[in-house]
Amino acid sequence: MSDERIRPFRFSVQAFEAGSGRQWNDLARRAGQRGQLDQGRHRGEDGWVREGAGDRSGDIELEIAAYFIAISEDPADAVAAMARRFGISPEVLSEHPHALIGSVSQICDALEQRRSELGISYVNVAQRSMELFAPVVDRLAGR
Repeated sequence: MSDERIRPFRFSVQAFEAGSGRQWNDLARRAGQRGQLDQGRHRGEDGWVREGAGDRSGDIELEIAAYFIAISEDPADAVAAMARRFGISPEVLSEHPHALIGSVSQICDALEQRRSELGISYVNVAQRSMELFAPVVDRLAGR
């Protein structure tokens, strides 16, 4: 992605929790079975959005919601538990574009990479994860 398209990070908090745990489990399991829990699937998808926007493409800000968050220096147990819950492998969950799993530094690096590769600069976090995610916001806000 060219430097002129890189935007500073912005963050927001969802004030609601949509869907029940079972609905999320079913959704994640179905997506995993179809092979769609894959960050590679999203690479280049902003192209059709930017193409459709034409001259306005520089005004577009891409957002992604972080549905799966586990911040820890050693997140393996949390990843394994989440993956079991969704019926997918820990590796697939770790690469999911809506998952932010790892230490604060690892998550910041992942967000920087997603911004560079996918153009995503706006991250939406569920209210239940707000305090947990605060160190990431502190480190990246405005960068």
